[in-house]
Order: sequence, then C-alpha cells, then structure tokens
Amino acid sequence: MQIELTEKEKAELRRYHRTIKDGKKRDRIKAILLLDEGYSVTEISHILLIEENTVKSLSSNYAKNGKEI
Repeated sequence: MQIELTEKEKAELRRYHRTIKDGKKRDRIKAILLLDEGYSVTEISHILLIEENTVKSLSSNYAKNGKEI
C-alpha cells in the first residue's frame, strides 16, 4: 500500500501533528507520512505499535477521504 503526498500535503500533516494532543490521531498522521516514505504496512505497525489492519484501514480511508484522519 503506497500513498503519494505532495510536499504541501506533507507540510500540512506535519503542522497538524504538532497541534494535536490525541495520541491516536498523531499515530494516524505518522502512519500516513510513513506510507508516503515507502515503509510497508508491517514496518509501520511495528514502529507505531498498532495492528496491520489498522494501518491498512488508515491508508484506505485517507485515500478515499483525503484529509480526514
């Protein structure tokens, strides 16, 4: 699963990440950014300590809904 973000989208996600206190939302943002960098679903799930299915869902939902994290 690969997500391709523009530089503007990456910058917006990083800015949003800095403003959020909710750990789950922060992990969602990190997962999207890591997918863009080419990390695999398995690698991301290990890095963020979340289920692979969660990463897959995040990827799918982001692809469908854009900025909805």
